[in-house]
Amino acid sequence: MISFFEWLDQSGADVSGTGVSGTGVSGTGAEAGPGEPFYLFDPCAARDNSGAREAVRNLLGKAAVPFETGKMSGELAECCGYGGHIYASNPDLYGKVVGLRTAESELPYVVYCSNCRDAFAASGKQCSHIFDVIYGASDGGREAPRIAERRMNRRACASGVYNLAQKRQDIQPFDAPGEPDTPGAHGAPGAPDAPGDPDTGTSLLCPLLYPDDLGRKMERQLISIEDVQNIIIEAEDTDVKHYDAETGRSIAHGAVGVSTCWVVYEEKNGEFNLINVYSHRMKAVEEA
Repeated sequence: MISFFEWLDQSGADVSGTGVSGTGVSGTGAEAGPGEPFYLFDPCAARDNSGAREAVRNLLGKAAVPFETGKMSGELAECCGYGGHIYASNPDLYGKVVGLRTAESELPYVVYCSNCRDAFAASGKQCSHIFDVIYGASDGGREAPRIAERRMNRRACASGVYNLAQKRQDIQPFDAPGEPDTPGAHGAPGAPDAPGDPDTGTSLLCPLLYPDDLGRKMERQLISIEDVQNIIIEAEDTDVKHYDAETGRSIAHGAVGVSTCWVVYEEKNGEFNLINVYSHRMKAVEEA
């Protein structure tokens, strides 16, 4: 098995003429316009994958994208901070790790790990994924997606690869993925210091309204709005919930992976207002 970067490098795909420098100046092949280079950040997952590292450097070279590397690259690559769910379990440590990594260079970064890109972009660092750069998809100012948007992107990618596999003889067939989500909207406006835009990223399972600070809290605790929607829908369908007659608020819970997520909400005029969302790293077992 090889990485996608190796496959793309070996496939002979033409990426020349798409080169973009760290200052966003594009050009054609070796005639790429002048501009400062990118700082190529190797992810920790590529530490023992020399083939992927070499392929990435080859692709950047073919696209005439100037770049530099630092001392902690290649086999010495360090974690960007995203690994191990530090983001949720120890936010202070997460911020410190991300700060150390983004301070390695004042140049704009180019990475080939989506976790690295999102962690750096959410901290305010100008950072592009290699596909943003060689295909001119976007500049380094693109916001990091929210959890629900990540899921939507993965489903859309899986669907695209599946469709490609049906047309190609050299790709091993696999089971068809589910249909990718279509973006929906809810009532909360975007949170300027939270990754991504909450107004897109998940299908509209039920209308939800919640304040910015609660949206940021959910992102910090890795609670997806999609999971919250599912918990509310299940509670309303089964009537398995705690209801406070005095406040009109309901409390429902559901399993999300190895955690139990609790949702406090109220219904008004067919819409659900989120009051609070929190989770415990435990599974609540109910007896009949």
